[in-house]
Amino acid sequence: MQVSFVAADLAALMSDTFSVTSRDDMVRVIAACQAAGVTWRIPLLRAVMQKRIALVELRRETPAPIRDMERMNRPVVVLLGDDDGMVTGPAGWASVGRLQYWPRAVMIHAAGGTAEHYQDAVAAAEVTGRCLIVETTSGKAESWAAWIKKAPQRPHVLMVLPRNGLHPVAPSREGVQ
Repeated sequence: MQVSFVAADLAALMSDTFSVTSRDDMVRVIAACQAAGVTWRIPLLRAVMQKRIALVELRRETPAPIRDMERMNRPVVVLLGDDDGMVTGPAGWASVGRLQYWPRAVMIHAAGGTAEHYQDAVAAAEVTGRCLIVETTSGKAESWAAWIKKAPQRPHVLMVLPRNGLHPVAPSREGVQ
C-alpha cells in the first residue's frame, strides 16, 4: 500500500508519523478514524486499500516528494492539513513552492468534512491523476485560492465553503465551562 499518513488528529494513534504497509494496518487506521470521529477521511483510506489511489499527507516542514509521487503507479492524492490549530495558509508550508506546479485538481476544503467531499477528491484523482486537498479554515481559504491561482498549469479547483460562512465554528460560551 502506498500511503504516508500524519496522525495529528487521531487520538488513537499516538506517533507523529507512520507508514501503512499492509491491509491490516489500513483496517486499524480506518477503525481509529471511526473511533475519533474523523469519518470524512475514510473514503480516501478505502480508496488506498482498494489500490485506486496513493495518499500522501504532508507535514508543514516536509518538502513534497514530487519525484516519488510522479513514480507512483496510480493516481495520487496529497493532503495538507492547515486546519490543525496553527492555520498559516500557504506561507507556513515548506512544500508549497514545488507543490504549486504538481496538481491537476485541487480541493480547498474550508468547511466541516463529509465523506462525499472526500469521495469527490478520490474521483478527481482518478480522472486527473493528481489531486491536492487543502484542509483549512474559512479565514484562510482565500489565501489558498490566491496561491493556486498562480499555478502555471491552471488546475481544476473546487472550494468547499461552510454554509454559515465560518469554519471552524467556535463553541458557544454557554457550552464552555
